[in-house]
Amino acid sequence: MKQVLIIEDDEMIISLIRVVLEKDNILVEFASDGDEGIKKFNDKNFDLVVTDLSMPKCSGDEVCKLIKIQIVLIHL
Repeated sequence: MKQVLIIEDDEMIISLIRVVLEKDNILVEFASDGDEGIKKFNDKNFDLVVTDLSMPKCSGDEVCKLIKIQIVLIHL
């Protein structure tokens, strides 16, 4: 089963994404801000990460940079 991490702070968007992805038997995990998203990313292996760009605590741009750094370090 595919696992997707969605980092999003808007409850309506979260609900829409959940309905669409869970219909296709995709395991969806959500984080409401960038800090929580990074923590969840570090705890599991996700097949895909989708992030909002404008969020409290840590922007989507910062999340992408941190995830990219971690992926590169893992492969060294």
